[in-house]
Amino acid sequence: MTASVLATAFVVFGLQQPDDRILNVQFQNGTYARVQVLEVRGEAARLRLLALDGSIEVKHELDEFESESAFRLQLAARPPKSFDDHFWLVRRAARLELPNEMSEHVARALERLHEKKSPEQARGLLESFASRQLRRWLGQAIESERIEDSVTLLERLSTRFANTVPEAELEEFAAAVEELENDRSARRRAERQARLDQKIRKHVEKRLEPIRRTVQRGDGLLRQAIAKSRQMTKSANLASKAIDTYRSAWRTASALQQKFPQDKPLAVEIESLANHLHDHSIRAALHAANTLTVRSDFVGAMEWVQQVLALDPSNREAREMRQTIAVAGAAASGPWGWGLGNGNPLTPGSGQ
Repeated sequence: MTASVLATAFVVFGLQQPDDRILNVQFQNGTYARVQVLEVRGEAARLRLLALDGSIEVKHELDEFESESAFRLQLAARPPKSFDDHFWLVRRAARLELPNEMSEHVARALERLHEKKSPEQARGLLESFASRQLRRWLGQAIESERIEDSVTLLERLSTRFANTVPEAELEEFAAAVEELENDRSARRRAERQARLDQKIRKHVEKRLEPIRRTVQRGDGLLRQAIAKSRQMTKSANLASKAIDTYRSAWRTASALQQKFPQDKPLAVEIESLANHLHDHSIRAALHAANTLTVRSDFVGAMEWVQQVLALDPSNREAREMRQTIAVAGAAASGPWGWGLGNGNPLTPGSGQ
């Protein structure tokens, strides 16, 4: 169908093209509304409230809305058309505590660096600002023990802003996140083993001790990979070694399970280890893929993405990264070349 025929169809059949200024929004009190954005001036929004077959014009302060809705209202009222517009939205997203939205507009701003008289200076200012916000959010997530958010923020910081963070600080963050995970694992293991006879518990732990040491070596290699993110080749190699170590641990655990198939307490602990090994292998592979993508090694990055998808075909971040790498590799001009989505919306103020 040609453009003219399509336009005619809209008129003849009464169809309307989507209006980017019409949004479903949520207020702080939990209620929802469908609105058309007429204007946002300062912190005040002038809206058309759509209900049934009519509408009325209303006014609200932006702080009456939930953060994401307030951001979308401003985005609809002021669609970004330049580097400066995207940078403004980056700062706004940071103010509203929206890491995903901030990251999206950092990427969009980087695509428009060519508009600036001093592109490298503009890049420096943008990345420095975003890095400070991510470090703040990561610190808050660690302090409040929001492990999943901590993991996601650490990965984003270490792969996309590694050049803005001292290696010692990255290592400190990585160690803190690892400690949170270890503490949670230890608590869960203690709860499981509290139901076992002491003799059985010691017997199980004796068999698993060598495997746990191997897992710890893998975790240490992954921590080093994150800490060395500024040294991209070294970081990717460390992530690869971490995965090899996890595979070694899994082979030993699997053989142990086959040797004692009727030992239920042992099977329960091996299952817990298997989940850790699977999750951390994917994490290491995604780290390597992100690191290589930033370096524009799209072939190497794609190989790591395929490894993730072999382990977890439905992994959202890997699927999005595969598409991003394909586009960036074809164009060979992406400023970062990494996917924006991670499947884990972050809310710094929320608990787990």
